[in-house]
Amino acid sequence: MLSRLAEHVYWMARYLERAENTARLISTGTHLALDQPHAVRIDWRALVEVLGGPEAAAQCDPNRTPERAAMLELIPASQHPSSIHAAVVRARENARTVRDLLPDELRERINQLYFHTHRGAETAVDRTHRFEYLRGVIEYAQGISGVIEGTLSRGPTYQFLMLGRHLERADMTTRTIDVRAATLPRDEDDHPPTWDDAVWMNMLRYLGGYSQFRQQRGPGIQGPGVVDFLLRDDRFPRSVRFCTQRMERALGELPHPESPCRLLAAAEERATAPVEAPLDAGALHRRLDALQVDLSQVHASLGETYFSEG
Repeated sequence: MLSRLAEHVYWMARYLERAENTARLISTGTHLALDQPHAVRIDWRALVEVLGGPEAAAQCDPNRTPERAAMLELIPASQHPSSIHAAVVRARENARTVRDLLPDELRERINQLYFHTHRGAETAVDRTHRFEYLRGVIEYAQGISGVIEGTLSRGPTYQFLMLGRHLERADMTTRTIDVRAATLPRDEDDHPPTWDDAVWMNMLRYLGGYSQFRQQRGPGIQGPGVVDFLLRDDRFPRSVRFCTQRMERALGELPHPESPCRLLAAAEERATAPVEAPLDAGALHRRLDALQVDLSQVHASLGETYFSEG
């Protein structure tokens, strides 16, 4: 496969995954805002920063409520790739570039996702319409994943899709855990332990991991166990460990995997280190930051190995 085409396939997968995961994170934050005790406030700006970086957070309109300003940045905004609409637009553009490599049904599903996000992005800023819109994004994205698994041959196109999907997913899982620390007060006196446990449960639900966690770990849901599950579990599709192992498998089907595999091994080693209880918020944040750097280095290595014209 030509390096240019491989890169478009990789980024198509990343943007599709980004749109779905951003929808999941917004759902989590909105449900927390609805369920929170009166004393607890959601830091919406921190959510924007976790997803889009300081530059995206700086774009939040100070003249609007924090929630509305954040939703304008994370749903309809077109100026940065962290918004749902921008991610879907870019996924569609990449898909059009490599349309000869993709099944017709896959292109049709991506177009359906695009039209859904385009029509509803502005109204989804309001809570009244937000959940229906986000649910549609997630369902369309899941349908696209099903078409990929059911119709695409396991050649280079499929392997680059898997690399893009699972690198983005691993990165977003670390950010999801970080959102929990960034959007809630650190002082335990501000809210009871039952609320703290409910936050972790809510996060598992919107990652699709609630039932899987309970099957494997039992009914008790507390922070250390959830973090351990999302970082170290080798069976849950959104855990960092599962994603790195899936990327290693994809690289095994491609030439010259040595450099990205070496960096992946380092990321997996950090992800699978024991999670100590009770959680130390500062130490957890530093670990997640370092893991995001590891994944960024894997991305750079993929570019040097497979996407460079030289």
